[in-house]
Amino acid sequence: EASFPPLHKTLGDSVAAAQAGTLLDSALGAEISDLFIEYKLDEWQRSCAVVTEWDRAQYLEFLP
Repeated sequence: EASFPPLHKTLGDSVAAAQAGTLLDSALGAEISDLFIEYKLDEWQRSCAVVTEWDRAQYLEFLP
């Protein structure tokens, strides 16, 4: 039976793993791989900078 490592919990973790590995380079070529990682890193950074309605509903009640 095949055993696989657990999936990453965040896009940031996935991007870090992609940067550290060679799988994307092998599959897509270095130029496309670098561009894909750059876009996904930007996506992760932008999503970390946004407070969503879910965040507000979840955490606002705890603020004084």
